[in-house]
Amino acid sequence: MACSSGTRTDVWLIGKSTPNITGARLPSKRKLLLTHFFHHNDERMSEAKSMKITVDAVLPFWKKSGVLTIEYSSFLQKLNKLYDQYRNVKKSRLKKGDSYHAKEALFSADLDDLFDIANEQAMDDICDEGDDGVSFGLVDVSLVRKEKQQSEKTAIYERQQEIASKSD
Repeated sequence: MACSSGTRTDVWLIGKSTPNITGARLPSKRKLLLTHFFHHNDERMSEAKSMKITVDAVLPFWKKSGVLTIEYSSFLQKLNKLYDQYRNVKKSRLKKGDSYHAKEALFSADLDDLFDIANEQAMDDICDEGDDGVSFGLVDVSLVRKEKQQSEKTAIYERQQEIASKSD
């Protein structure tokens, strides 16, 4: 189904809907909602189908990162929960009161945060604790491995140079 007008919808508080999730980073909540709204509003797909397409668009980013993710059904539930939060904020946008505006501001501030679907076990495996017990968060596992291998090679080379200089 193609969008009849050929234009993207401007979604309140979020921006223009988009058919694809692009970029080199793991997607934010905003990107997921914009993709969902494109398929749901512009392409006139059902909410369920739009959610599934959005989930399918996000999974390759997480697979490429090498981080284990939650189950597909849990991912759908989490995306539905985010969408419900958006709808609740949108419903109360015309109400007067500081609490409504605070909820809107809080939701808006969180839109650019990572939509985290990492498996709990994966988070335990890739969280690195420093000497003072402070967690450094998500780490590129392949980069850490490469750096470790490089430091081991450097240490071996330095030992070989030290031994060679003592024998001279």
